[in-house]
Amino acid sequence: MLNAMGETVEATPEAHAEFMALMGVPLQEWPDPQPLMAKVPAEPYPIDALPDTIRHAVEEVAGFVKAPIPLVASSALSSISLAIQNHVDVKRAEKLSGPTGLFMLTIADSGERKSTCDGFFTKAIRDYEQQQAEMAKQPLKDYKADIEAWDAKRGGIKEKIRSFPKTTSLPKAWSWHCATWNTKSRSPHAFPVCSMPMQLPKHWRMGWQNSGLPVGWYRQKQALSSVRMAWVKIVS
Repeated sequence: MLNAMGETVEATPEAHAEFMALMGVPLQEWPDPQPLMAKVPAEPYPIDALPDTIRHAVEEVAGFVKAPIPLVASSALSSISLAIQNHVDVKRAEKLSGPTGLFMLTIADSGERKSTCDGFFTKAIRDYEQQQAEMAKQPLKDYKADIEAWDAKRGGIKEKIRSFPKTTSLPKAWSWHCATWNTKSRSPHAFPVCSMPMQLPKHWRMGWQNSGLPVGWYRQKQALSSVRMAWVKIVS
């Protein structure tokens, strides 16, 4: 900036005051700058708002793994949401209802037992999936055999239609046969085996509409963007 002599000087508070006086502008006293960050004391987690069964489970896990109550409660609520979101909605008012699916965000350093807490509450879901998968082995084998027989019959009808195109009974046989198609038997699969979130549409198209996707912090931004794109792909 310039001083009274027209010389370039460093923009110090004194030089600024001299310049303002030279220009005939009254010097204004600026207040001290406000802090960029505000420190707000944390409110205690409202654990008493949880039902007794859930609250006791949260307190037990927190006492065992020595993790913060909010972190443990987030694991509990997200697991409960995964278990029921495909079956029930929540009615918050007379004309206001919505899904019970939750998006939970936990920010904690590595080693703060985030995955450990998730494991306590998702174990029942994973055990149920394994049990149902074992029970579905024989039905899946039977389904595969039925599909092979169904395909063979379909091929036979198509060949007859080509050979006898004027036969009126064949199109009816084709329609009846197509109506006997059975949807695939499957076991519950809440945790999709996806190396990338963009594979979720395939998981949903195969009939598993209930999904929980644990995402680590280091991949969170990429994963959230992929999930959003996957959802747009599904609904469009």
